[in-house]
Amino acid sequence: MNTPTIKQNHEEARHVPGLERNPFQGIRRKLLLALAVATLTPFLFVLLVGHAAFTNAVRTGTMETMRRIVEDHGRMIETYLQERRSDLENVLDFDTAQQLSDPALLALRLQWLQRNCKAFVDLGYIGPDGRQVAYAGLHHLQGKDYSEASWYQATLAKGFHISDVFLGYRNEPHFVVAVARQRADGIVVLRATMDPHEFTGLVERIRMGATGEAWVLDAQGRYQTEPRSGAALLTEADLPSEAARPGRGIQVVEAHGVDGTAYLYCTSWINDNKWLLVARQEEGDAFTGLQEAASWIAAILLLGGLIITVLAYTISGRLELALTRVFHEKEGLRDDLYRAARLAEIGEMTTGIAHEINNPLQVMKSDLSYMEMVMQDMLEKGSLQEGEDYAEVHTSMEQLRLQISRCAKITQSILQFGRQGESITQDLELRTFLPEVVSMVEEKAAVNGIVLSYDLPSHPVFVRADPGQLQQVILNLLNNALHAVEEQHPEGGGKVIVQCSLGEKGQVDIAVRDNGCGITPDNMERIFAPFFTTKPVGKGTGLGLSVCHGIVGRMGGEMNVQSTPCQGTSFTISLPRPRSEGGQK
Repeated sequence: MNTPTIKQNHEEARHVPGLERNPFQGIRRKLLLALAVATLTPFLFVLLVGHAAFTNAVRTGTMETMRRIVEDHGRMIETYLQERRSDLENVLDFDTAQQLSDPALLALRLQWLQRNCKAFVDLGYIGPDGRQVAYAGLHHLQGKDYSEASWYQATLAKGFHISDVFLGYRNEPHFVVAVARQRADGIVVLRATMDPHEFTGLVERIRMGATGEAWVLDAQGRYQTEPRSGAALLTEADLPSEAARPGRGIQVVEAHGVDGTAYLYCTSWINDNKWLLVARQEEGDAFTGLQEAASWIAAILLLGGLIITVLAYTISGRLELALTRVFHEKEGLRDDLYRAARLAEIGEMTTGIAHEINNPLQVMKSDLSYMEMVMQDMLEKGSLQEGEDYAEVHTSMEQLRLQISRCAKITQSILQFGRQGESITQDLELRTFLPEVVSMVEEKAAVNGIVLSYDLPSHPVFVRADPGQLQQVILNLLNNALHAVEEQHPEGGGKVIVQCSLGEKGQVDIAVRDNGCGITPDNMERIFAPFFTTKPVGKGTGLGLSVCHGIVGRMGGEMNVQSTPCQGTSFTISLPRPRSEGGQK
């Protein structure tokens, strides 16, 4: 079967009954160019964005992996140093001062320590006067006076000390682990010399690709261990300025070394922030996946461009013919579009009407609840007697509640048809959630000269809550706090802080504190009552705190308030934690 050519199709289209002169004839070149641009542009955009996203993911993942390795290794080094300290403490706890004064017994203890750790070089027992009473090792250090040594003074002050690498009496690099004990005749010190070369082996266990290495520096930037790339102990490290003085915590930076090679540096303070653990890896080794990705992207670009060009050429011919066929159908399609637009407008109007009806329904429901509460109070006080009239009123109120619920269900059905469904309760991480909520009112606080801040724990904290409803509660509390602060400090100086902590009963407490005008004792009793407000007429409805209190209760939590007039107010929300974390404290 022969496929009709575009020219034959055009001839065919010209003889369609009622078809006017084709205004789209000869549009194929323009369509071809437009299709090529329209398809190649997003294709290139997707490739570039995908490459950028992949690059970012690889770089972020590599940095996070490096950060995790350094964190784990730093923790292992800390444990190693703690174990050496515990070894010496065990010796001090096991032996008396008289026993440790015996060099022969001290030599036995050194052998025991060396069986546990080969890094122990020698062992010395120092009396209350700072002189070494007994010594076990290869050097002649019996009777040496350490009373003026910095490591000795630090040991006396803190009870233990791990020194930097230094030369000392033996004139060779070593570092000291020392512990002190209070004896009857004064403070004695047990001092062990550690081999930095053995310690270097521990640090060099970090493995990151083919070029990864690690070393330890003191606070002055001198090598405490020997890097694999080669450098002597106690020489000053040539770190780039970006990595030379990192802040606290684990830092990952990209910088060029003194040899001009691009490196990833990861640093972490250890040993009570006296030593800096440095890990380094060449960027080319760290980001090997990016080169392979670039090759794949180039191949996809070539093949995709060829396919798109062929398709554009074919589709442009078909479109030219199709445009001629639909030329006289546009009026009918226009009518269809008008009808569809009217239906869309009706749908929007229906959703809006349902929303507007739902608001007064909620007010009516709240009023009905308030009426029931008032009638209950009247019954309890004896000002209203139960009887036939009361039963009829109660029956009418129940009927009103039933009809309001029916109307609410109808409006909710309409709203759900016109928009996405309601959110559900889920686990929320507050260290991410709270700053996002606080950011919504930061500009409002800044305009009024109010300092808005938050205090969050260092570890992840989860709660079980509806994110939309919890956001509504916190925003309402923040707005109330800003209003109270603005009233108390119109010239500035106001403060609002959002704090998060674990409660005594295992729940999570979220507190919104301010130094505003506070709440009087008379108003404190009614603060969560519906329609009660201390704001001027037109400024508040009195439903905010009442609604928030109900939302928190439905989420299984509690809301409490503490306030001092003219000093400030603190609202605390206590929410349950996820069941998977229920046993954690």
